Amino acid sequence: MPTYPAPLLDVLNHPQLSPTARLHALEALRHELPTEELLPLLLRLVSATEEPAWLRAEAIFALGYIGHPEAFGALVKLLDDPDPQLRAQGIRALHTSSEEPAALFPRMITALADPHPWVRDAACDAIGWMLQIDRLQEERFAQAPQLDVGAALTPLLACLQDDDLHVRQSAAYALGYTGAEGAREPLAALLQEQDDYLRARVLFALAQLRDDRALPAAAALLQERAPVASHELAIEAIGLLRAREALATLQRLLRKGKLRVAAAQALGVIGDPSAIPHLKKAMKSDKRRLREAAEEALRRIEG
Repeated sequence: MPTYPAPLLDVLNHPQLSPTARLHALEALRHELPTEELLPLLLRLVSATEEPAWLRAEAIFALGYIGHPEAFGALVKLLDDPDPQLRAQGIRALHTSSEEPAALFPRMITALADPHPWVRDAACDAIGWMLQIDRLQEERFAQAPQLDVGAALTPLLACLQDDDLHVRQSAAYALGYTGAEGAREPLAALLQEQDDYLRARVLFALAQLRDDRALPAAAALLQERAPVASHELAIEAIGLLRAREALATLQRLLRKGKLRVAAAQALGVIGDPSAIPHLKKAMKSDKRRLREAAEEALRRIEG
């Protein structure tokens, strides 16, 4: 029998205590218990319909994080749960921990038509992640059957027109990894959207599809006041397109500001030797992430 730290377990199992206290107890148990003892505790919480959804959702997240094969069956059952929060969390846990992407892929496609936007958003993210990993040919997926990209295309395009902004953002991300010519025009039609992060995901997807319309859109976005995450996607898109005409902009961004790491990475992808002195200067920074990005970029350029 596993032996849990008694005070923490008492807090976790006390329904009258505050949600914050119970969540902190679960978080502490996640870090204190070995996997073989944590797993049965999490599985019990996930299946405990009498527990509040927020606690079950946190247990689902933890199951996905540890990625244990015994959790797969319990997570799959959540795809049919009546609570949309749990369905969405189950999708996110499954797609980050499963070693059976080809078996899960049809379920993710079905979830794109879920009545709740949380679930549609999670399904779009899951499909994008699976397609990305499939493209990168990670070793653990190398022997898996090829994912049926064609079956995902039409429902993803429908999600691109979803009423929910987050669903549209996630659909754009996923469409970039389909490699589908048919995704180009629907994506390009959103380049004038008001939301900067949606535009950033759209132009990044177009860059993945090697559509040159992403370049002026990325350059325009970099001139706007927008969150760092949006600017980083624009810079990554410039790198993907190997846009040498943007070298001066990237070299300027490498000198100062919050986009220095992204600029260094893009310069490495473009691979133009003119970036070498700028990257060598960045190597002298006191910021470790920037030094590492500059070093990797120099390695790519210099071979």
